Amino acid sequence: MPDGTDHRDAWPTSPPAEPAPQLETVDDRLRRLEQAVAALAERAPAGGAMPDGLASGYGGLVPAAVAGALAPVPPGEEGFWGRFAVWRELQLIFRMYFDPRYRLSRACQLLAPALLILMVLNYLTFSFWNVPVLAPVFERLILVGLAVALYKVLAREAARYDAVLQYLARYGR
Repeated sequence: MPDGTDHRDAWPTSPPAEPAPQLETVDDRLRRLEQAVAALAERAPAGGAMPDGLASGYGGLVPAAVAGALAPVPPGEEGFWGRFAVWRELQLIFRMYFDPRYRLSRACQLLAPALLILMVLNYLTFSFWNVPVLAPVFERLILVGLAVALYKVLAREAARYDAVLQYLARYGR
């Protein structure tokens, strides 16, 4: 039979201390960051990043972010119409369809004809309505909305095309 003595003296007063986790020093983190940047620099093309829309050697498109804003007017461009970015954009839109070096994005390839077809369907649909005031008003409102959507699609594509032209002028490919 156990004796009534209490052996609490042998029990530890606090739980055993776990080994402290090894914290990464700033030097270690900086060294890893420098190695990652060096690895990225080795993978970058020698001539800089190619803009989106320039066909690469493997047949795909190289991704790049190009804003869909109006194409900027170069400062040396003279003439009355040369001062308007919209006129320059319309010229870019016309030229991009006939430039064999440029490949349109899928969005432009699909959306531009689809919007043109919707414009024709809009005209045909509302021309059969015999409501004297509402049919022409709704037709014009929908036509304006489709025209704005078409302009936005073509303006973004013109900005991509302008970036490709700048890339080709800079690196001569």
